[in-house]
Amino acid sequence: MPSLAANIYFRLPSLLKEGVASVRGYQLRKWRYSQTTDQQVEEALDRESWNDTQWQAWRRPKLAALLRRAATKVPYYRELWAMRPQEGKDFETVQNWPVLKKNDLREQPHAFLAEDVDPKQLGVLHTSGSTGTPLKLWQSRQTVQA
Repeated sequence: MPSLAANIYFRLPSLLKEGVASVRGYQLRKWRYSQTTDQQVEEALDRESWNDTQWQAWRRPKLAALLRRAATKVPYYRELWAMRPQEGKDFETVQNWPVLKKNDLREQPHAFLAEDVDPKQLGVLHTSGSTGTPLKLWQSRQTVQA
């Protein structure tokens, strides 16, 4: 079902629709791109030719930091790890993580936001729900730009 904003947009005359679309395009461009975009593109292109060893060296510390942050700052995962036996608390290894079920995310989306992040500073992403019920997700500007 279309939102109120979508209903209003579709009733506008063509000229106003173009203006609204231009303003939204400007907002998206500002959200998605920064002064570092060209550098990030060059770095990504350089990674295209990396071998497995180079990929592992680049990816391993990033993944460990991400998993550590999720286990200590995201309420859903912090509770999950608190309930696990002591010997299974190696949360920096992705194989030790359970598979997330969409329903958990759907039922308590705010439990997946890190406690040190203001949701008002994040962009909201709504999935279409093509394989079931839609999901509501948040992304930082830094994540979108990366």
